[in-house]
Amino acid sequence: MNILYLKETVNNQVIKKYLCGILKVISCAECSEYLLFNVTILKTKNEFYRKQFVILGLSFKKFFSPSQALKQIFSQITDGYDSIYYISCGTGEGYILANHFDEIIKNNNSKKPYVIVRNKALFSIFNIFNPKLNKKIFMLENDLDFRKFCKNKYKYRGKNIYIFFPTKHFFKQDKILLNSKKKINHFYFYLCNLLKLNNLTDIKINNYDKTFNIITNAQSKVVLFAPEANACKMYNPEFYFKLEKLLMGCGYNVIWNVTKCNTVYESKKTFELTHEQIINIAINAKAVIGLRSGLFDILSTIKNTQLHVLYTDFHDKGVNNGCYYSSKAALKAFTLKEMPCVHKENIFEYDTNTISEVAIIQKIMELLS
Repeated sequence: MNILYLKETVNNQVIKKYLCGILKVISCAECSEYLLFNVTILKTKNEFYRKQFVILGLSFKKFFSPSQALKQIFSQITDGYDSIYYISCGTGEGYILANHFDEIIKNNNSKKPYVIVRNKALFSIFNIFNPKLNKKIFMLENDLDFRKFCKNKYKYRGKNIYIFFPTKHFFKQDKILLNSKKKINHFYFYLCNLLKLNNLTDIKINNYDKTFNIITNAQSKVVLFAPEANACKMYNPEFYFKLEKLLMGCGYNVIWNVTKCNTVYESKKTFELTHEQIINIAINAKAVIGLRSGLFDILSTIKNTQLHVLYTDFHDKGVNNGCYYSSKAALKAFTLKEMPCVHKENIFEYDTNTISEVAIIQKIMELLS
């Protein structure tokens, strides 16, 4: 008998004893316990993609574990692929990735890609702009935030895993876009340069909900309001209420795209709209008016529909001397007019810190009267 080391398995637990049991390690699939003289000194617990440590009864911050996350990924997917693409980004970036995806996998020499998206919105975007991936794209059962990974690419079990995008990507992007001395000052060109992509010359809305038609009268004048965004600050709600009243007085039907609860716009929410349904409405509408968000990237190539886009300061994230993006910087870095295949004559953008609310309303009413 080896008195220095003994290993045994009891009820799916692996028990390792060192120095006649002075030090003992009890492990199972999800946790481990370390005992010294039968007193627990350390416990670890795997919680999906994090690991929790309890030392001498004190619980410490959960540490991020890339290997545990990758292990979890592999436990949920089947074989028969040579690379994994995990899409965890905003709507705007998702729109760009979906339209460039064939080029991306070609550049990476991926013959059998397996695509995982983080949420329903990204699933919808890929379905609209790259529908041939519909049998290769999946949503992860658990919410795995890959943005906390520190690298864009990992190698695991012989497979290449590409992350779009870890958090550090956005900080680097912002640093470049906010530096006026840099040649690349728009987020689309930054992504193309980063991923070695050619500028798109054609974008087709391949798949959207044509059966969803709340605009029943072909002659109906419809305007879609989209007042919400995640990155930038909310604009004065009274702007939309005043504009709605004026538009309705001119015979317009105003439809609100409101997704968030417990906001000033909640009473305006009439439909649970998908991206496919929003595109249907926008194609048939006279105008879409709202806060700059990734939704406008999706709608940017639609013909004959005016896009009135409001730019506000971004939420403070401690960058650029306390201001993530000012409205002026946001307009420069994310202007729709620099996006590919757009109809610039239908795009009207407003820096809300330099143009008054009254002037914006007046401009919109002039164009829609």
